[in-house]
Amino acid sequence: VDRVGDLLVPLRKGFVPLKDVATIEIGSGPTKISRKNKQRMVTISANIGTGTVGDAQKTITEVLELPTIPPAQQITDILSGKSSVAPRPSPKLPAGVTVFFGGEAEMMAEVFSSLFQALVLAIILTYMLLAAILESYRFPFIIMMTLPLALIGVSMGLLIGGKTVSMIALMSIVMLVGIVVNNGILLIDYTVRLRKEGRDLQSAVLEACPIRLRPIIMSTVATSLGMLPLALGFGAAGEMRSPMAVVAIGGLIVSTVLTLFVIPVLFVLFEGKGERKRLAGS
Repeated sequence: VDRVGDLLVPLRKGFVPLKDVATIEIGSGPTKISRKNKQRMVTISANIGTGTVGDAQKTITEVLELPTIPPAQQITDILSGKSSVAPRPSPKLPAGVTVFFGGEAEMMAEVFSSLFQALVLAIILTYMLLAAILESYRFPFIIMMTLPLALIGVSMGLLIGGKTVSMIALMSIVMLVGIVVNNGILLIDYTVRLRKEGRDLQSAVLEACPIRLRPIIMSTVATSLGMLPLALGFGAAGEMRSPMAVVAIGGLIVSTVLTLFVIPVLFVLFEGKGERKRLAGS
């Protein structure tokens, strides 16, 4: 330690001993300084014994009295590409100290953000495609009403299966956007075809629903049975992939049942309103 002061440091006038330009003392200091976003960081890590990452994050937020982010702000942050695990101050911590959820919580927030953006894009693209095919803005809107119906089935499937909302489950929800609309397409397309043949609104709907009932049920049953082994978690890492099938089966079955009632009613309401406007204009 005594020889540290003899180390030479370069100056403009040449090399001088360190002891001439500095005071050398023996003290304690950190062995490593970690930073995140140019700020010093202390990492506290632990493994979760029971529950999920979301449950642990909620518990920490409540104990440290961290400010919660409103759902509207979360959606805004997701659409803008910001993470929902941003640093948050706590009244229980010293001034200038903030808490940032990293590790698996940070990764899940980034994945959820990407999947939410993919979900919004899938809905927009599906609507644009249906509008181009059906040559209408109203009919695709009616068909897209099958998506909220599918979310009811997704919630029921996760609840009955005892699964949690995970990355795999969100991927399945994005996939459902292009699947559950098929039933609405079958009903609306055939009803519109009958309307073009001169049928009145009520008779077209009453004829289209029984005719399209069989292919709708057949496709739903076939798809659900095909995903049943995956939902039961067979094979290696089956438990991890199981939520994907549970979400798909629940969304398909419930949306199919509700579509047979909701979509015809919406079609009659929208078309009936349009007919009354046309008659009033003429």
